[in-house]
Amino acid sequence: MIMSGNAMALLATCNPSVPTVNFGSFNVGTISTTAVIASVTCGALLSLLVSYTVTFSTGAANIYNPRNMINGVRKLNYNLYKDAGFTQILGNGTSSTVTFTDSLYTRS
Repeated sequence: MIMSGNAMALLATCNPSVPTVNFGSFNVGTISTTAVIASVTCGALLSLLVSYTVTFSTGAANIYNPRNMINGVRKLNYNLYKDAGFTQILGNGTSSTVTFTDSLYTRS
């Protein structure tokens, strides 16, 4: 049996799981980091190899670099990075941002 990519996509369901990001307290003039582990689980009626891409939005800032949190007139710049060297900004693949792309076998 041969199926197109669209037909195979109907057979699999993928769900991302991302914990709430708690940035904690922030002291002006210091740099702090927080690591978060996210996961993607896919299930299907058959065991299939499924490719997926995880993208990130700009949030309320409407810009990737820097993202910012706003509280009234106060603004705190921050960003989300893929790498420990803080060079790969997570986004949708535009504006010099990167995404997560991977493949996995579904559980049947």
